[in-house]
Amino acid sequence: MKNICIERNNSPLRNKKKERREVIFIKKKYRAKELALFIGVGLSTIWRWNKEGKIKSQKISNGVTVFDIDEVISDLGL
Repeated sequence: MKNICIERNNSPLRNKKKERREVIFIKKKYRAKELALFIGVGLSTIWRWNKEGKIKSQKISNGVTVFDIDEVISDLGL
């Protein structure tokens, strides 16, 4: 899986030595529970949308299904 790293400087301090950096990792593939939290819906909604064909999933192995975040965003029009 590819991760994108975004660094933001949220420090109100002017001193460069005391600068605080926040690092956010945005994943490309999400498990159902992670996707539900990411887009703010329930887990059962994710599985229902998958069953109805609104979003596509990729089965990696037995018991492991992932969703491509770019596909989900385009499928749902977010």
